[in-house]
Amino acid sequence: SLLRKIERRVRPLLGVGRFATDRENARRLGEAVARFNGRFDVVQASDYGGTGRDVPHSAGCLVTRLSWNRIGTREAERTPTTFHARLGDGLEAAAVRRSVRCYAPSHRIAEQMSQRFGRTVDVVRPPAAASSAVIEDDRILREQIRREIGEQPYVVFFGRVCRVKGADLLGRILRPLMETDPSLHLVVVGRADLPDVVDEIRAELPEPTRLLLTGRLPHEQLFPIVRAARAAVLPSRIDNFPNVAIEATQAGQIVVGTVEGSLTELLVDGESGYIGSVDDVAGLSRRVAAACELDGSKREAMVQAARQRLRQLDPAETIPQLVAYYRDAIAERATRR
Repeated sequence: SLLRKIERRVRPLLGVGRFATDRENARRLGEAVARFNGRFDVVQASDYGGTGRDVPHSAGCLVTRLSWNRIGTREAERTPTTFHARLGDGLEAAAVRRSVRCYAPSHRIAEQMSQRFGRTVDVVRPPAAASSAVIEDDRILREQIRREIGEQPYVVFFGRVCRVKGADLLGRILRPLMETDPSLHLVVVGRADLPDVVDEIRAELPEPTRLLLTGRLPHEQLFPIVRAARAAVLPSRIDNFPNVAIEATQAGQIVVGTVEGSLTELLVDGESGYIGSVDDVAGLSRRVAAACELDGSKREAMVQAARQRLRQLDPAETIPQLVAYYRDAIAERATRR
């Protein structure tokens, strides 16, 4: 239409950037779904970018998965809330209001989103299939480790190297352990979003050379490094579900993480891993030390306890639960008509 043509020309001049892109994507998705003329029973959208904002009510039962805490992420990144950011917040809120039901992958995110949007947010856990990249052959494992990082003992962090994932806390968490054990190193696997995060880690360590950066690695190279570490340290400030903790568990590693990273969905502190808080760096240090000090039998028992809890996320368990949730949403929609 003429109005849309005008909008496309004016929008760049207004500098609304991300919001304009999200709004356009939502509009196109709505138009695409409408063309199926109600042949879907359920249309699932994401809160990210307000993708369900323009899905017509006639298209099917709209269910929104809430996995993107935009406001919490800005706070973790220390990103200012601009006018355009508020426009994006409003777009997501509008999409959520139109949904028959909303769900989140973890109780922590569900609680945060329920407070933000003022509506009930259910919890439906995602499926987690076992990775085929786990290497069980110890000889291959040792060769891989020597080739990548040498012989020194280490703890590992992997994922996005940023404030949201708590990477900037690593130096403070590990400094007491490294002062006690001069041979201990930190291996960081992942893409560094901002160089100053890496600089912050180095500044806190007793010796900057005890930080080893590998960059991003495919799972076939990542999993051996994770498995051979003393512990996986994953101090996220915010996370919708602990996917990296799942991968570490699959690799047979003890995880030290945070309540802020939704780790309570997967582990029990002291039984199947260690869970602290980003507000208690000393507590995280103690938990990393405890993980590093585990003897063989206790370590194996903790790994197996974590894997046992991970089986609750097997697709054979979680997919039927999601289908049942969809059916309930369809029934609820029918009662509203």
